[in-house]
Amino acid sequence: MDPSTLSYYCDAAVDTLGRSSGVAVVVRNAAGQILDATSCCLEGMTNNEAEYEALILGLELAVARAERSATFCTDSQVVVGQVSGQFAVRDQKLAPRHERAMQLLALLPAAELAFVPREHNRLADALAAEALDEGLGRRWHHGDRDCALRDNL
Repeated sequence: MDPSTLSYYCDAAVDTLGRSSGVAVVVRNAAGQILDATSCCLEGMTNNEAEYEALILGLELAVARAERSATFCTDSQVVVGQVSGQFAVRDQKLAPRHERAMQLLALLPAAELAFVPREHNRLADALAAEALDEGLGRRWHHGDRDCALRDNL
Protein backbone atom coordinates (compact mmCIF):
# COMPACT_ATOMS: atom_id res chain seq x y z
CA MET A 1 0.00 0.00 0.00
CA ASP A 2 1.18 3.51 -0.83
CA PRO A 3 2.28 5.17 2.45
CA SER A 4 0.14 8.21 1.61
CA THR A 5 -3.01 6.09 1.33
CA LEU A 6 -5.36 6.56 4.24
CA SER A 7 -7.60 3.83 5.61
CA TYR A 8 -11.21 4.64 6.46
CA TYR A 9 -12.61 2.17 8.98
CA CYS A 10 -16.41 2.20 8.73
CA ASP A 11 -18.90 0.51 11.04
CA ALA A 12 -22.48 0.60 12.26
CA ALA A 13 -24.50 -0.37 15.32
CA VAL A 14 -28.26 -0.96 15.30
CA ASP A 15 -30.56 -1.11 18.31
CA THR A 16 -32.46 -4.34 18.77
CA LEU A 17 -35.81 -2.71 17.96
CA GLY A 18 -34.55 -1.07 14.77
CA ARG A 19 -35.45 2.42 15.98
CA SER A 20 -32.03 3.99 15.49
CA SER A 21 -28.57 3.25 14.17
CA GLY A 22 -25.13 4.60 14.95
CA VAL A 23 -22.55 4.91 12.19
CA ALA A 24 -18.89 5.83 12.50
CA VAL A 25 -15.72 6.30 10.50
CA VAL A 26 -12.16 6.32 11.79
CA VAL A 27 -9.40 7.57 9.48
CA ARG A 28 -5.90 6.16 9.96
CA ASN A 29 -2.63 6.75 8.14
CA ALA A 30 -0.32 3.94 7.00
CA ALA A 31 1.39 3.97 10.42
CA GLY A 32 -1.98 3.36 12.11
CA GLN A 33 -2.26 6.83 13.63
CA ILE A 34 -5.79 8.15 13.98
CA LEU A 35 -6.18 11.31 11.91
CA ASP A 36 -9.92 11.81 12.14
CA ALA A 37 -13.09 10.21 13.44
CA THR A 38 -16.73 11.04 13.00
CA SER A 39 -20.01 9.43 13.96
CA CYS A 40 -23.73 10.09 13.95
CA CYS A 41 -27.03 8.53 14.91
CA LEU A 42 -29.66 7.92 12.23
CA GLU A 43 -33.29 6.84 12.25
CA GLY A 44 -33.94 3.14 12.37
CA MET A 45 -32.84 0.84 9.61
CA THR A 46 -31.59 -2.67 9.16
CA ASN A 47 -28.03 -3.62 9.96
CA ASN A 48 -27.11 -3.79 6.26
CA GLU A 49 -28.64 -0.37 5.59
CA ALA A 50 -26.64 1.07 8.49
CA GLU A 51 -23.42 -0.58 7.26
CA TYR A 52 -23.97 1.09 3.88
CA GLU A 53 -24.58 4.43 5.62
CA ALA A 54 -21.26 4.04 7.46
CA LEU A 55 -19.45 3.40 4.17
CA ILE A 56 -21.20 6.38 2.56
CA LEU A 57 -20.13 8.58 5.50
CA GLY A 58 -16.54 7.45 4.95
CA LEU A 59 -16.73 8.01 1.20
CA GLU A 60 -18.19 11.50 1.68
CA LEU A 61 -15.41 12.32 4.12
CA ALA A 62 -12.75 11.13 1.65
CA VAL A 63 -14.30 13.13 -1.19
CA ALA A 64 -14.43 16.23 1.03
CA ARG A 65 -10.77 15.69 1.92
CA ALA A 66 -9.95 15.37 -1.81
CA GLU A 67 -8.22 12.04 -1.27
CA ARG A 68 -6.24 10.68 -4.19
CA SER A 69 -6.34 7.13 -2.91
CA ALA A 70 -7.98 5.49 0.06
CA THR A 71 -8.87 2.09 1.43
CA PHE A 72 -12.31 1.65 2.96
CA CYS A 73 -12.43 -1.10 5.57
CA THR A 74 -15.68 -2.62 6.79
CA ASP A 75 -16.69 -5.76 8.62
CA SER A 76 -19.81 -6.10 6.46
CA GLN A 77 -19.46 -8.96 3.99
CA VAL A 78 -22.75 -7.92 2.39
CA VAL A 79 -21.51 -4.39 1.62
CA VAL A 80 -18.12 -5.58 0.35
CA GLY A 81 -19.76 -8.30 -1.76
CA GLN A 82 -22.36 -6.00 -3.30
CA VAL A 83 -20.04 -3.06 -3.96
CA SER A 84 -17.42 -5.36 -5.51
CA GLY A 85 -20.07 -6.97 -7.72
CA GLN A 86 -19.76 -10.43 -6.18
CA PHE A 87 -23.30 -10.28 -4.73
CA ALA A 88 -26.44 -8.94 -6.37
CA VAL A 89 -28.35 -6.15 -4.63
CA ARG A 90 -31.74 -7.78 -4.13
CA ASP A 91 -33.05 -5.76 -1.18
CA GLN A 92 -34.75 -2.65 -2.54
CA LYS A 93 -33.89 -0.75 0.65
CA LEU A 94 -30.20 -1.28 -0.13
CA ALA A 95 -30.38 -0.30 -3.81
CA PRO A 96 -30.28 3.51 -3.36
CA ARG A 97 -27.47 3.21 -0.82
CA HIS A 98 -25.52 0.93 -3.15
CA GLU A 99 -26.02 3.43 -5.97
CA ARG A 100 -24.82 6.32 -3.78
CA ALA A 101 -21.74 4.36 -2.68
CA MET A 102 -20.90 3.58 -6.31
CA GLN A 103 -21.30 7.25 -7.29
CA LEU A 104 -18.92 8.32 -4.53
CA LEU A 105 -16.43 5.57 -5.36
CA ALA A 106 -16.36 6.85 -8.95
CA LEU A 107 -15.04 10.15 -7.56
CA LEU A 108 -12.17 8.26 -5.90
CA PRO A 109 -10.63 6.26 -8.76
CA ALA A 110 -7.80 4.83 -6.64
CA ALA A 111 -10.12 3.73 -3.83
CA GLU A 112 -10.24 0.15 -2.59
CA LEU A 113 -12.78 -1.63 -0.45
CA ALA A 114 -11.62 -4.28 2.01
CA PHE A 115 -13.34 -6.66 4.37
CA VAL A 116 -11.80 -6.62 7.85
CA PRO A 117 -12.72 -8.86 10.78
CA ARG A 118 -14.71 -7.11 13.49
CA GLU A 119 -11.77 -7.21 15.92
CA HIS A 120 -9.77 -5.03 13.49
CA ASN A 121 -12.55 -2.44 13.44
CA ARG A 122 -13.03 -1.96 17.19
CA LEU A 123 -12.72 1.81 17.41
CA ALA A 124 -15.26 2.46 14.64
CA ASP A 125 -17.50 -0.14 16.30
CA ALA A 126 -17.19 1.61 19.67
CA LEU A 127 -17.90 5.04 18.18
CA ALA A 128 -20.95 3.71 16.30
CA ALA A 129 -22.27 2.17 19.52
CA GLU A 130 -21.62 5.42 21.37
CA ALA A 131 -23.49 7.41 18.69
CA LEU A 132 -26.40 4.98 18.99
CA ASP A 133 -26.46 5.49 22.76
CA GLU A 134 -26.33 9.29 22.42
CA GLY A 135 -29.39 9.53 20.21
CA LEU A 136 -30.88 10.78 16.98
CA GLY A 137 -30.01 13.94 15.14
CA ARG A 138 -26.54 14.39 16.53
CA ARG A 139 -23.26 14.25 14.68
CA TRP A 140 -19.86 14.20 16.31
CA HIS A 141 -16.44 15.04 15.01
CA HIS A 142 -14.17 13.38 17.51
CA GLY A 143 -10.79 14.97 16.83
CA ASP A 144 -8.49 14.25 19.76
CA ARG A 145 -11.35 12.92 21.92
CA ASP A 146 -10.91 9.43 20.49
CA CYS A 147 -7.51 9.05 22.17
CA ALA A 148 -9.17 7.97 25.42
CA LEU A 149 -11.21 5.36 23.57
CA ARG A 150 -8.20 4.18 21.58
CA ASP A 151 -6.17 3.70 24.76
CA ASN A 152 -8.90 1.44 26.13
CA LEU A 153 -9.24 -0.74 23.02
